[in-house]
Amino acid sequence: MRPSSAAAGLRGSHPKAKLTQDQVDEIRASRLPGVVLARQFGVAKSTVTWLRRGPSAALVERRQTRRAEVLAGT
Repeated sequence: MRPSSAAAGLRGSHPKAKLTQDQVDEIRASRLPGVVLARQFGVAKSTVTWLRRGPSAALVERRQTRRAEVLAGT
């Protein structure tokens, strides 16, 4: 399972997030067209594209860590 990420819009790591990690994994594994998945999950097609082709899980995790540090003021 990939790490959680605010950048990927994961529910629980950001108050406005729309997707859970399981949903992100389902999108990444699906062979359905992006527009179909976007409608199914209530997100933009660009979100589906970003999840499929976007940064690696490690990069997403680093971004989340940096964002948390900024918000904490460290």
